[in-house]
Parts: sequence; C-alpha cells; structure tokens
Amino acid sequence: MKKTVRFLTGAALLAAVLGMVVSCGDDKTQEDENKGVVQQTWSKRVDAEAAGETLEFRFTALADWTAKSSQRWCIVSPESGAAGESSLTIRTSENTAATRSAEVTVFVKGYSSSKFTVVQAPGNGDASPLARQIDDDLARRYLWNEEYRTLDRDFSVVWNGMNDNFVYNNLMRMKTNTLDRKPYGEAMGQTLYTLYSNLTPIGYASGALAAAAPPAAQAETPGHGYPAPVKLSFGFVSLYPVTVTTDSGKAWWFCIEGVYPGSPAAAAGMKRGQWIYAIDGKQLPYLPNDVAEVAAAYEELLAPLQSDPKRFSMIDDPMSGSAPYAVSLAAEAISENTVLLAEVIPSGGRNIAHLAYSGFEAAYDGSLLEAFERFRAAGVADMVLDLRLNGGGHVISADLIASCIAGARCDGRVFAYYRYNRERMAAQKETKEFDEREGKYCERFSYGSRYYGVDLKRYALDLQRLYVIVSEQTASASELVINSLRGIDLDVVLIGERTEGKNVGMEGINGLTDGTLLYQYAPITFQSYNAKGEQAAGSDYSNGFAPDYEVLDWNWSGPSTDGNRYFDGLRDFADPTEPCLAKALELITGTKVAATPATRAADAPRALPRRIALPPVPGRQSGMLELVDLDGFDPFRAE
Repeated sequence: MKKTVRFLTGAALLAAVLGMVVSCGDDKTQEDENKGVVQQTWSKRVDAEAAGETLEFRFTALADWTAKSSQRWCIVSPESGAAGESSLTIRTSENTAATRSAEVTVFVKGYSSSKFTVVQAPGNGDASPLARQIDDDLARRYLWNEEYRTLDRDFSVVWNGMNDNFVYNNLMRMKTNTLDRKPYGEAMGQTLYTLYSNLTPIGYASGALAAAAPPAAQAETPGHGYPAPVKLSFGFVSLYPVTVTTDSGKAWWFCIEGVYPGSPAAAAGMKRGQWIYAIDGKQLPYLPNDVAEVAAAYEELLAPLQSDPKRFSMIDDPMSGSAPYAVSLAAEAISENTVLLAEVIPSGGRNIAHLAYSGFEAAYDGSLLEAFERFRAAGVADMVLDLRLNGGGHVISADLIASCIAGARCDGRVFAYYRYNRERMAAQKETKEFDEREGKYCERFSYGSRYYGVDLKRYALDLQRLYVIVSEQTASASELVINSLRGIDLDVVLIGERTEGKNVGMEGINGLTDGTLLYQYAPITFQSYNAKGEQAAGSDYSNGFAPDYEVLDWNWSGPSTDGNRYFDGLRDFADPTEPCLAKALELITGTKVAATPATRAADAPRALPRRIALPPVPGRQSGMLELVDLDGFDPFRAE
C-alpha cells in the first residue's frame, strides 16, 4: 500500500531554513552563492518506502525552472515552473529488488542546479507486523527520525533479548542520537554504549499465566484515572551487585536496595540491606570481563516472567558474622507502589519531611498527596526527598511533586520546555502551548491550576530549600524535578553521587505483541529544559547533576591495607545513621549524627561494590512519559 508523506512547510520551517543559511554563511562556496533554489524542504538524501509512496516538497525558485529524475521508477512532477514559491512531487514505485537510488535535479535559468538523492530499500515482505509497526513509529516520532529514515533498516530480529532486538539493533547504528545512545565505559579498547529507547517483554500474550493475571488495579485519587500496572514481581525495587571474596573464591552477591510495600518480598520480611548470596542453592561465580550470568539473574529477579518459587540464601549482615538462612518466595502479579517511605522526622526541635520515592508512577499520585497532606499538617519547613533509586516515570507526577514542594512561588510559571523532532514541532503548534521566545512547547506548574480536579494549594509546603538524595540511578523525571525547581530559583541541595544525565523522554506504548509475548515499546521522542531556557547555565543536564555533598550511600569500615574501600552493606531508608540521610539531617539541624561505622569481623568476606552495566528492567518506568490531556485529546497519538 502506498503512503503519502508531507514534509514541513510554512513559517516555522522557513525560519529554520533561513537560520541555517545565516549560521553557515561564512562557509559558503561560490556555487552556493549562485544557487537558484532556496528554502527547499528536501535534504540531500530522501528515503522512500519500499512499497512506494508520494513525497511532497516546497521550495522557492529565483527564476524559471525545470526538474528531472535520473531513474524511471522515480517520477517528478511538475517538470517545470515559474519563479517564486513552488511545489515538487516525487512518486516512487514498489521496490522488490535491491536498494536503489535516483538523482533528482532542479535546473534554474541563470543559476546553478540543485540536486538531491532518493534512496529506496527493497521490500521486507517477511518482516513481522510488530517490526513494521515499530519501524513506522520510529520514522514518525523518534527525536532523531531524520537520520533513522536514511538507515537501511534490519528487519531480521524483532526480539531475541535486551541487546538483540529491532529497536536496539537499528538505533545503535545511528550517529546523531547521542542523547539516546550514550557511552558508559570501555572494554578491550572499545567504547561501550547504552540505549535508552527499548523494546522489553512485560508478560505473556496468551496461556495460563496470561489468563491468571488480574486486571489493572484501580487508580488512586486524583482523577486522572491512570491505572496501576500489574506485573509479576518478587517485590525488589533494586539490587546492588557486589563481588565477594570468601574462602571458596569470588562470587557475585546481591544486596537488596529496596522492597516495595505490600509485595511478596515485604511479606517475607525482606528489606533494604539484606544480602542474597545464592538462588536455588546456586552461587553466581565471578568471571572477569563476563557479567552475562549475573545480568541474567538480575533481570530475572527484578522482572520475572514466571511465578515459579525460588529459594533465596540470605545473610542479614555478613560483616558481623550473622547466621545465614533461607527464604522461599514466588513472584506474584502485583502493582508496585513506588512510595517506599513517607515520614515526619522530629529532629533539632523541628519537623522534617522525609520521602523515599522509587518511580514516578502516576497511579500512586494519591499516595503522594496523602504524604504531602501529612507533611503540611506537621508544619514541616524542611524536606529530604530520596530519589537514589528513581530512574524516572510520568511527567505529571514530577509536576505534582515539584508543585507541592515549591508552592506559591511556582504559580503560573514554566515547569519545563520540550523539544520534539522537526515535523512534530510544526504539527503540534495548534495543540500545545508554544513559547515563541524559546521556540519550544512548554508545560506550566500545576499549582495555580487544578491538578486533574485536585487543588494542590492544600498540599503545598512552600519550601525555600530542598535536600535531594541522588545516585547514578537518579535519572529522567527525577532530574526533571531538580531542574524545574532550579529553573524557578528554589535552592536544591544534592547529596550522594552524580546523577545519570537523562534529559530526554519517552512516550511509551504498552501491549504490543508478537503473538507470544506482550511488550513495552519506549522510544526517545523529546528533550526537556527548565524555565530558564535552553541557553541557560545548568538547563542542559545531559552529563548529570554533580552532588553538592558527595556521600557514598553504602557503609564501609574505613580504608584497608590494600587501599580498597570495602562494601559493608546498606542501611534502611529510615535509619538516621544511613550516610546520605545523616548528611541531610546535619545540614538541616546543624547537628552531626553520631557515626556508627560498620563492624567487620576478622573473618568477614571482602566485598567490592560493582556498578556494572546491567540491562534495563522490562516494564519498569525508565523515562519521562506524557499522558493524555485533561480533555482526552492526545496530541501524540498515531495518525
């Protein structure tokens, strides 16, 4: 079936083109100066669908013109025209052979000609419907869709694994998507990259497991009605991989970083700081330069696809010689409440709000409002927001938290600016608020309006300063909260480690299927900036936010004779001696919490922290996601 694709026209594109002409003025050649075509909407290379399609372009000719194509399968019309604004239509036939190209030339009387190339890859008749659906969406919505359209896309694999699927295999070949395809290290002299865009399994499409899964849980208040996703889960928020040396050699252990309230793990008494050293009686051997086995175990524990029970060999505190024990646990279909802890800490004669939050999950906005209601009733003037395990999520939840923290100072002000790909920037000007000065869409804080029927003024804390605990896992919507508050000059103090630096967001789609598995598909589709704009210092946080106070969130017993800082475990979120919380309380009250260093037994195993590159967790929020507007209109829906 043939498609019609209309390239950008109008004032926005004209301004963009003229801007490029001005910015590159110093590099013009004599031939450039004599070109008779200006303001053209084609690029040097144009990709046509294998099935054949109609492409339409706009340009301005400085004199009478003619156009021709070098190949008969690529038809140009009209073939001539007069000076002034003109249109050019390219019609391509279906390609069933090899990749082919045609050169289109526009001749202008008295001027040099203008050329571009139309490239058409062969048809992929055997490509799956899922691959075609993803391919069409990337060509339309991906932030770097212009380069994507030039790729000779590989349709051979839909999904074989997290690093072997249609999205990964194609987007990793691109060069312009540097905010999606980011380097994170080196191995064997090669640069290693991570990719935010992902295609991940979230369950089975059919069979006993799919039939047994309950429907989505009911959403809490407020009234946006976003349902809580239900998935198989043991209840682990995150696991810290550690290499441990014992008498029997080196092995990988996991230290639990957090547990969801009401989950199977919580019901079994598991909590932050406990250690898992074997699963079903098997330890994970430490193999230098090979983390495949530990990565597979990590993914299985955080995103199981089966409910078969597992036997976990546990130790509460191996450093002090506590006895090992076993816990048998089966994954259950649950909804994971990301509000891990909300408490008021009386300290130094004042009440301090303390919120540990592991993901911006809009279904639990009601839990957030309950927490802020308690904080306001307690008259808190200070707050510690723990985002160390928070990799992002829904933008509306980030807006809610930031609005409740800032209160009246954010009334009517810009929460964030957004940049989409060029076609969508032009198409959305009638559907979203557009700031002509910044040349971007903007979203305002919800404080001064009603947040889906809820007046946030009754929850607002009107803080002057916020203390945020951060880590390498703090990303995306978490960084958006930090950035948006700094954009209105609220003092945000960061404690912990440098954040990830994910200033791009996703508009994910759940429920795609290949007939066997259900998938979540989440491509990067926009970039965000704070109220101070793209050019303001600090608004671009692609390298992450550096902490104001660098604090390790794990315990250690002091420097060893071999120079290593050995990992001695984690303390619970509510423990006032937990290193990051202790620093925040010290900064707020002016009183240093008494140090309680870990006690290391003489024969305790030696554990080294290993922040290895583990796979993204299927089905977890891992980016900024837009939701449907209040009136039900979704400006990002597929056309």
